[in-house]
Amino acid sequence: MTATGYKGGQIVGVKRVATTEVPSQIQLMPDRMTIQADGKDVSVIRVAVADEIGRVVPMADNEIHFTVEGPGSIIGVGNGNPSSHEPDKANRRRAFNGYCLVLVQSHGTAGIIRLRASSAGLVTKVIDIETV
Repeated sequence: MTATGYKGGQIVGVKRVATTEVPSQIQLMPDRMTIQADGKDVSVIRVAVADEIGRVVPMADNEIHFTVEGPGSIIGVGNGNPSSHEPDKANRRRAFNGYCLVLVQSHGTAGIIRLRASSAGLVTKVIDIETV
């Protein structure tokens, strides 16, 4: 559906709304791709459940499983759901309104932290975060 706004016969705004399809993939959006290898620095990774063409599915509540390889670890997960009773220190989190979050902290060694996010029925996503 498309709505077009006019003023004085000129288009001043266009808004398109589309219904998403079924969830099919995971998107990972880190706040930073490089963090300090000091054992304290953290990358906050926003996780989205999206349809085949990349639109976030707002009703998605898939459980996302996280694994880390390299000089880092998962220190927390979240989803913004005030009614959630899931632990905040875990390697999995259920999406809420299509989103969840994972926090990855460096160890004291430089290298590459590989974060893998997977869920039944969704395409697995992997990203690398560099520690320097």
